[in-house]
Amino acid sequence: VLDPKDKSNYFYLFAVYDGHGGSGCSIYLKNNLYKNIKEPSVKGLKNAINETEKNFLENIAVVNGALADMSGSCAIMALIKNRKCIWRFTNYKFKNKWSFI
Repeated sequence: VLDPKDKSNYFYLFAVYDGHGGSGCSIYLKNNLYKNIKEPSVKGLKNAINETEKNFLENIAVVNGALADMSGSCAIMALIKNRKCIWRFTNYKFKNKWSFI
């Protein structure tokens, strides 16, 4: 919910994250992606994905010149608003940038 007073802004994000190379990225997505959705729209979700990925990469420690967390994640997501599916990803790979919509 973006604004609890405005029921028209209610939305639901359903997501399944499938981590690879560890669970760090998937856990980060679960805890942070929805917080970055500023508007429940295709553009809003794409912006949230980009912002979350940027934040994740900025917060990974570098040890001996390499990233300390080498995990990534695929995701299946659906954004629902007003009982309509606004957008769905059939797959998205965080950290290495590929997607199928």
